[in-house]
Amino acid sequence: MGYSDNISALFINAARKYPEEIAIIEVEEKITFGQLEAEVKNYAAYLLKKGIQPGDRILIFVPMSIALYKTVLAVFHIGAVAVFLDEWINMDRLELCCKIAKCKAFIAPWKIRVLSVFSKELRSISIKLNISGKSNSAVVLLHQSLTDDTALITFTTGSTGNPKAANRTHHFLQQQYSALQPILPANSKIDMTLLPIVLLLNLGTGKTSVIAKFNPRKPKSFNAENIYFQLRNNMVHSLTFSPYFLVETAKYLLKNSLHLPELKSIISGGGPIFPEDAKIIEQAFPGVKCTFVYGSTESEPIAHTDIKNFLEVSNSFKTDNGLYVGKVDVAATVKIIPIVEGEVISLEVLPLGQVGEIIVSGAHVLTSYFNSDQAFRLNKITNNNSIWHRTGDAGWLNENNALFLMGRCKQIIRWQNRELYPFLIEQQLKSIPGILNGTIIEFNDEPWIIIQPEMEEMEEKILTGLKNTLYSEFKSLFVLNIPMDKRHNTKIDYEGLKQSIRNNKLPT
Repeated sequence: MGYSDNISALFINAARKYPEEIAIIEVEEKITFGQLEAEVKNYAAYLLKKGIQPGDRILIFVPMSIALYKTVLAVFHIGAVAVFLDEWINMDRLELCCKIAKCKAFIAPWKIRVLSVFSKELRSISIKLNISGKSNSAVVLLHQSLTDDTALITFTTGSTGNPKAANRTHHFLQQQYSALQPILPANSKIDMTLLPIVLLLNLGTGKTSVIAKFNPRKPKSFNAENIYFQLRNNMVHSLTFSPYFLVETAKYLLKNSLHLPELKSIISGGGPIFPEDAKIIEQAFPGVKCTFVYGSTESEPIAHTDIKNFLEVSNSFKTDNGLYVGKVDVAATVKIIPIVEGEVISLEVLPLGQVGEIIVSGAHVLTSYFNSDQAFRLNKITNNNSIWHRTGDAGWLNENNALFLMGRCKQIIRWQNRELYPFLIEQQLKSIPGILNGTIIEFNDEPWIIIQPEMEEMEEKILTGLKNTLYSEFKSLFVLNIPMDKRHNTKIDYEGLKQSIRNNKLPT
């Protein structure tokens, strides 16, 4: 087992190079790289004084802020492990995730520490730490990490299924950093990102990060007007947004005939972008370099494309052929295998052009889960000393290494000798006037078209438009709201939708 640079070294090097440059802007508060380095080292000393040692796992309940990055970098600095749970998970899942992670300490504001008495698992954590803790100790040396030393554990599951604790080692984070660098804008000195891991990468390059003023626990609270003024007042050069937030910002700019002259680059990932939304983005940000990235927690990036290429390819293919997500990244190797449920024992690769499950390998691809052999067996394939990650996405490759996405494998509906891909049908439904969102799900062994109209009085017009599609043969149901994923508000929460319909009793 060899040594790997502690991921915190990237930040330390940037802080030495740009000590007077602003590292993070949080509303009215700013901190330079030099100031942040001093706070990181002081908090690292505080952690050691409180009994935290290399390898100890620390559960962190701190929202995206200057305090969060001081905390995380200090944890990395001493060789401890930062553990994160989604802010919106319920108590049952919190308890289950805590059982898996087995943390020695947790760090949180005092309000959360008080509320922790209601959780058996949080009560059992022996050390409870303050985010504002200080120390008068001497400077703490950077812990030298081994290649397989864990830096970060995040839980990648949604609302159902067993939690998967992604085991991100220092080496993995270094490889992810290297893979993403060619994609991230080189001409940007000031970036606004909604993705916490990207801000961490920014700290390694000496780039200023502006934290968006909104509550990520409530995606619908995103206020594009507030974001516009933040972008304008801070003269932001680049954005790293999930599709929903990017489209909302684009719509606001178009509606109010506004533009952002300082903006040069946009990166969007975390969910699919369909051609109609891409056209809105292109119109709202003329002359801005825009890149769409396809990837996952376990492998980022897998493929990417600029907006011009995306629209050109999308216009040349029918919707039934899938959503173009770009050329496979140079750091990744992608193959397509037959779609099967459960564990995959042997690697059978499908020919080019044939739809199957997308799998990926590469130095930046996650190779393990913490405390879960079952998660490894279900999500990884070992072949000739290589580990392949199963994305769970259906898609196909062409001869130019261009990747097309067909949606989640487990959502494919097999009906009357046909395969129905909800992901593609959603794209077609959104093109019908009056439909805000729509999908197809299977209930009582038959497909149902589910429609969220822009306004209730448009239902008759929508049904008329639906008659002109291939899906007019299916029963349809109008709903007030189609639930979306809580992290990016971009992908449909199919299980949440089905449960909502069950509770309200699907008509027959």
